[in-house]
This record gives sequence, C-alpha cells and structure tokens, in this order.
Amino acid sequence: MNVAFIQDQNGDEVAKRQQSAISNYAELRGMPIDNWQNASAFNPESLGRGDVLLLEKTFRLAKDVASIAKMLAVLLKRGVTVYSCADGVLFDGNLASAAVMADMFEKVAALTEELRSRLTKESLDLRRSAGQKLGRPYGALNKRTKLSGHEIEIAQLLQSGYSRRQIAIRLHVAQNTLATFLKRTPELAELIDA
Repeated sequence: MNVAFIQDQNGDEVAKRQQSAISNYAELRGMPIDNWQNASAFNPESLGRGDVLLLEKTFRLAKDVASIAKMLAVLLKRGVTVYSCADGVLFDGNLASAAVMADMFEKVAALTEELRSRLTKESLDLRRSAGQKLGRPYGALNKRTKLSGHEIEIAQLLQSGYSRRQIAIRLHVAQNTLATFLKRTPELAELIDA
C-alpha cells in the first residue's frame, strides 16, 4: 500500500504544495497513491512490511528532531519504505541495514532529549548562581485565572439575583474560587456590596 502523508497546516497553500510535490514524485515513478493521510490521523502501526510512505520533506513527519527520529525508527522496524520526495531521500525498510538505521534514529532521539534536558538544567543553574530567583515571585498573583474573561457574565448573573453558589455551579468552579475572584475584581466587588 502506498500512503501519502500530509502535515496538518493552518494554510491551504502549504498543504497544496505538499500534495503537489508528492503527486509529481509518485507519478514520475509510476507509484499509485492508495491513501492520503493527515498527521493528526496518521498511525504508524497501520503500516507494515512492504508498505510505502511518501512525504514532501522529512521534517514534515513530526515537530522536532527527536520525534522525527522516533517515527522513522518505528516505521523502519515495521519494514516500511519512506520516501522524502522533495529531499530525494529514501529510507528503505526492506534493506538489511534498516534495523541499524532504526537503532541509529532511536539513539539520535535519545541524545536530542538528553541534550535538551542538560541545556535546560545548565541554564537554570547559571541563573541560580547569578542570584536570579526562578519562577513566579512569592505572593504574586497569576495574571489569568479560571474565571478570567467571565467578568461580564458574572456581573449579569449577580445583577439578575443569582447566588454565589448558583454562579459557581453554572461556571463549573468551586465556590471559593468564585469568592476569591470576586474579591480581586473591584468592579464585581462593587456589585456584591450594592
């Protein structure tokens, strides 16, 4: 089975470009495309030995290097041949070296994750040693809460005579959450006192 893979995109232009590149590549090589799949619906477990996956470019397979390496490792272990059409790269799942390539991609993924973790820890350690405090300062409030953006609705409900309990139930929050929000929002606190 020949499956064409399209990365989910916000713009139609990018998806059309991907589709065009894959279609041209397949047509030149006489490869009929049996199925088109978006990244959101793609399951590598649905492919097996002898299947072919066509991509516009290798980076479209996932969002970061580690995820791309993991996905390629899974596909190669399953015996899937992966064509990166615009790059002109072939990852052949039928070759004897497929297992070695899959192992290499798994190691690259692990190395990438370890490197990211190490860099993050080093950066945090540098900030600590420079005397910077990390995180939100003690006693500082969140800028956004569960009820942020519901001020008008809460005001209307209060003016309509709803109790705090009824409002909390309607907004799916605890009564204490609503009470704290009302105390911290001056325009709503005035409605309660009135």
